[in-house]
Amino acid sequence: PTQIPYVAMPPPAKPAKPCPVGRVEQGVPAAVSAASAPAAGASAAPATLRRVLLRIWQSQSVANATELAELRKALLNLQRSGEMLDGALLGMAAAQCARLGDGKALTLICGFAASRLELCGSRAVVEMAQAALHLDCAEPSFLRALMAFLGSGCSGCTNSRDLAAASKVLLHSLREGPQLCLDHEGALRGLAEAAQPFFAVDVAVNVATSGLLRDAVEFIHAAVHVAGSPDVSLNGPEIQTVEEAFSSVLRFIRRHLHLASARDSAMVAGSVAQLWQVMPQLREDVLWPCLEDVAQGARFKSEDFNCQDMAAVAQAFAKLERPNEVYATVLDRCFCMPRAADRDLCYLLWAAATVPRWADSPFVGRAVLELTKRDAAQMASKDLTQLLQSLGKLLRLPGQAPARVAALRWQLQVLFLEGVRRSQSFGTKDLACLERAREALEQDEAPVAGYGGSPW
Repeated sequence: PTQIPYVAMPPPAKPAKPCPVGRVEQGVPAAVSAASAPAAGASAAPATLRRVLLRIWQSQSVANATELAELRKALLNLQRSGEMLDGALLGMAAAQCARLGDGKALTLICGFAASRLELCGSRAVVEMAQAALHLDCAEPSFLRALMAFLGSGCSGCTNSRDLAAASKVLLHSLREGPQLCLDHEGALRGLAEAAQPFFAVDVAVNVATSGLLRDAVEFIHAAVHVAGSPDVSLNGPEIQTVEEAFSSVLRFIRRHLHLASARDSAMVAGSVAQLWQVMPQLREDVLWPCLEDVAQGARFKSEDFNCQDMAAVAQAFAKLERPNEVYATVLDRCFCMPRAADRDLCYLLWAAATVPRWADSPFVGRAVLELTKRDAAQMASKDLTQLLQSLGKLLRLPGQAPARVAALRWQLQVLFLEGVRRSQSFGTKDLACLERAREALEQDEAPVAGYGGSPW
């Protein structure tokens, strides 16, 4: 038989170790690196811009004049070449500029991306918008392009985290709206259309997670404040689209509220209170059942709620002016008065004065007694005027025991005297609160000179 000649095979090549992101191969200078050297006949713009953006991402200082000129030149070269670039690098560089406070480099990045946001991806667009609004360096062209991008539903957004962040970006951009006539209405409609597939009511229980619920809560919290802004006026089709989306998201939240943290529950309550005035047609079927579920959640997970969360939920009930005995019991048993901030006591007493039948609850007396232990001179002026409003309204409620009236008038008088001392620095609204407190004190024949007993 014919003998087959032996052919020696070369040894298998060892796979090269991957290089760290943003660095060249070890031992090869950056100027002659094979990864950065352009091929014959190809433009060097994408590789050059990639190096510049990675340098910004890894930088720990603001870009100097030379680096800004290099970034500008790289952006112009890429724009002229028409080649593609991964938009994630733009978002990462923008986020680093925000951390460093580098507004000049961020302005160049956002100006370049304004005409090609749909090519960058939702995550990169949100990062650039957050950075530009944070540093207050967003150009009008970028903001208008941002509204168009959001109005298109974030161009195929596939992540609920990005959708929630886009909703917060839209809320943050409202401060630029009156001067630039931005299309916030169209952007809100686009986000509402994009939200419905993510937060569908029929999402299986094993699919929904606490992270997905947090995204739904943050989305609805920002979106309802956009819808309730006086600068936003929705037309008929937009109202219908937004209403359907809000209803779907709130039903999703109700179904998975057992996964919510205390802070999430407080944000849901605030969203319901804001939406109560914006879309009254949702009150009975969606909003009120959702707030009742929040109260039940606070009942079963009261150890997770701090004073700030409880006061925020109480403020939501105050805006609706509807009583809930379950939550009143939670406040009686679980609200720790010594740990509460002055602002929390303001919300608590205002809820007691506004919600029917809450004024007779034990937590009201404990809150007033806690105020007697605090120095009114150390309170913020805003908290002081809100307490004057709350105590004045409580004092006007009929059918109270004389001892309780005396205690309320005594504490109101202490806060009123402190308000008179600060009245030179008060604005018009604060002075109006001070005048209403004076009227409440003058309802009886003479003010109380002192009080030493406890009616509660």
